[in-house]
Amino acid sequence: MELSEFVKQSLTQIVGGVKASQDDIRSQGGFVNPAVFASSPGNEGATHFGSVGDGQNVLLVDFDVAVTITDTIEGGVGGKLSVASFFKVEAGGKGSTASEAISRIRFKVPLALPVDPITKQKLDADIAAQNRAVQDSGY
Repeated sequence: MELSEFVKQSLTQIVGGVKASQDDIRSQGGFVNPAVFASSPGNEGATHFGSVGDGQNVLLVDFDVAVTITDTIEGGVGGKLSVASFFKVEAGGKGSTASEAISRIRFKVPLALPVDPITKQKLDADIAAQNRAVQDSGY
């Protein structure tokens, strides 16, 4: 599988799992990814990156992927890229040599997860009440 397809499927399945679990967890008294506006200061290295305007949490998805790169040469002609051990195969009078290596790639992708709709409604109501209180106080 190519790296781009792996990242795409991983992120899609993370969001799908969050969305699919929200109703079940709420029925047990919990919330999966509740809507919030606050980030804890001093959270260096944590996965919580922040939140966006509608209370969606933005998490850092940390990827640590081993990639394989293979360099193949068949009959003296360059082949495709790949990685790790060296071997030589003789087939049909054609020599084939390949070198293979494995590398690790680490990166983080910010991902805004779908918020729990019940906590989103409560957050919206709380914000509206705070705005009314500020307006009523004359500020």
